[in-house]
Amino acid sequence: MPTTNGLVGSGLFMRDTFVRNSSNFPNGEYKFDYKVDAEMLAIAKTLRPQLDKCGPKQPNLCISTQPMLRIGGRGITAPAFLANPDYRNYVFKTIKAVSVDMETTAFAHVAYANEIPFIAFRSLSDLAGGDDSTDIGAFFGSGLAESNEAKVTLGFLEAWSNTHKNFDE
Repeated sequence: MPTTNGLVGSGLFMRDTFVRNSSNFPNGEYKFDYKVDAEMLAIAKTLRPQLDKCGPKQPNLCISTQPMLRIGGRGITAPAFLANPDYRNYVFKTIKAVSVDMETTAFAHVAYANEIPFIAFRSLSDLAGGDDSTDIGAFFGSGLAESNEAKVTLGFLEAWSNTHKNFDE
């Protein structure tokens, strides 16, 4: 029986992406997963940001549960917003995707092709395989998604800077 990345009969359209960089030139290679930079991941694991429940654009528009920072796991990129909870659950069970978005893999691919360390921070309203959230409108409409993502990103940049103070010397 044919397999794709060790998965038998998943029913998902999955393919490796061809990428070429100075380390694998001229042959290039096919990649399915792009790993985050280990040092960046270690620093991200130290972050403890205070995440808000209400966004700055509409402070009276709040979500019901406290946002949390989750680090690690396989994130995947798909060309559509996954509003179908059964499909999200299927993707989680099939390839262990803990998050789904529409852009991050493109950034990971470009970073890998240019041999630039990579890590991504995304503000997600739910997780692949998670429950449907009734707070999606408040999450995105209040500015909460981008505000909390900015807190995490800025916290990471500060922590990164503190560990690389003498980097340019």
